[in-house]
Amino acid sequence: MSFIPQLVEIYAAHSVETINKRPELREGPFGKSLQELSTTGNFSVEEDLVRELKLSVEADSGNYTTADMKRQISECLKALLQIAVYDPSEQTTVTQKIQTLRDLFSAMYAHGWSPDQKNHFDFIAKCLATWHTYFLSYSNSGATVLNDDYEAIIRKHADPAIRALRNPDTDNMLPDAIVHWFERHNAGRRSFYDKKKIEAGDFLKQEIEPAVRNGMTFVQLVHLDTFTSKGKVNWSFEEYRVFMEYNEEISKAHKDYQLVFDSRLIPVIAGDPAQLKLPDSKLNTGDAKTFEARKKWRDRLFVAPHYLTLPADKTKFDNVMEMLEAAIVHRAYRIIESVPN
Repeated sequence: MSFIPQLVEIYAAHSVETINKRPELREGPFGKSLQELSTTGNFSVEEDLVRELKLSVEADSGNYTTADMKRQISECLKALLQIAVYDPSEQTTVTQKIQTLRDLFSAMYAHGWSPDQKNHFDFIAKCLATWHTYFLSYSNSGATVLNDDYEAIIRKHADPAIRALRNPDTDNMLPDAIVHWFERHNAGRRSFYDKKKIEAGDFLKQEIEPAVRNGMTFVQLVHLDTFTSKGKVNWSFEEYRVFMEYNEEISKAHKDYQLVFDSRLIPVIAGDPAQLKLPDSKLNTGDAKTFEARKKWRDRLFVAPHYLTLPADKTKFDNVMEMLEAAIVHRAYRIIESVPN
């Protein structure tokens, strides 16, 4: 039995200071003294959680106490986003915090929201509780050249334990540097990137599709072999295709979200964009339909200013990664702030 639902009702209705002064506010609903409650199940642990979250709401009350309901909902969801992206706790704890704070916000403020606004809050809160911070899409094709070009960055920023497991001739190690930077900066620990790059196409839906669908953002690392890969599966294109299919599903169920969900794509160009944007004649494709789809994909990746350029200079890596972190949060803000009237 969880005490959280009743605790949320109590803490939503009263300040922490008032609750501390009036034991009957807790003793009455639960039918036990505070002493008895302290030794009952998980009461103390769960109350600590609810109290901590209510204190955070009270500390930032200026963000939530407003007659502007759209702003209020946005600020509530941004508080959930901070937990989703930056809380270092285990996934189960992060999810519990998000769900509990969501319920606190609903109990305190939802009476002033329209049905559409409440639906928006519930939908995005659910997304934040389940999403990875990002999905990192990349190709192992051309690993030797890319690892050589970015050797200084890889040596400085990739986790040495992971680096020792890699084969620089077959494994693209630049994603290791990107992921480890996020881990060291406590940004995006709830992330996904497919280290092993499953080769059997039959496993695409089982392994890749759920991860793409559950990404707050879709970060695609782009280099020359992204387009010229002669492998059985062009993973970068297939992952992009799954990303777009999910966006179409969202737009059918929630048409107002189409543009903001579509904007979750963040291309990171490893090299000179002018050299990497291959002409149509050099795209490695099969039938006409695939050619058109890949051409549209290529063109979208190189739309300035939506992409980030990642130079091989290790002194510039931190700056680009900070821009990438900011871009991820900004994409989430766009979704959060699309509050209906």
